[in-house]
Amino acid sequence: MEKIIKIYQYDELSEESKERVRERNRIDLVDTETEMLNEYFIDILHTDHHYFKDLKFYWSLGYCQGDGLCFESDFDLGLYLKLHRPNLKQSVHDIIFNNVHVEVKPKSSRYCYSSIEDVEADFGYIKEDHCRLCKLVDDIVEDIQNLYIKICKEFEVRGYKAYEYLGTDEFAKDNADINGYEYDEEGNII
Repeated sequence: MEKIIKIYQYDELSEESKERVRERNRIDLVDTETEMLNEYFIDILHTDHHYFKDLKFYWSLGYCQGDGLCFESDFDLGLYLKLHRPNLKQSVHDIIFNNVHVEVKPKSSRYCYSSIEDVEADFGYIKEDHCRLCKLVDDIVEDIQNLYIKICKEFEVRGYKAYEYLGTDEFAKDNADINGYEYDEEGNII
């Protein structure tokens, strides 16, 4: 006995079947999107802010308490100073570079939102022996903290948009067209 199954293109499905396809995309493709976002974020930082090194991102973007995006990294203070404070006297640059250590590490193990406290600096002996440099170093650390927050917020917005796109009609149609998907009446891929 033969069973005949009618084959549909995405556009030909009922709204109910299209919703099943969109929901399946949201669930099935989240891991792929997560990997792509991680690579995208790393590429952006390596291109635009390459003083952040050995990056590790954390995010939760489910519209819940504690949602957000943050990252940890090594930080190349020398490169940062060269790019953002090019007019520093070499002797001042050397004192800061040789004595200040900047660490970028999220403080919360439970939530993924970013905070200026994620960027800390160890001033070495500058606080005690070079009080005139304290204000300058404080300003530099504050600039790095603000940059970190700005990057995290931009990436958080990009992440929300990417995950939301997985559930759109536009993505479902594009995904079906690119992959040559055909469906049964219920929206199951054949």
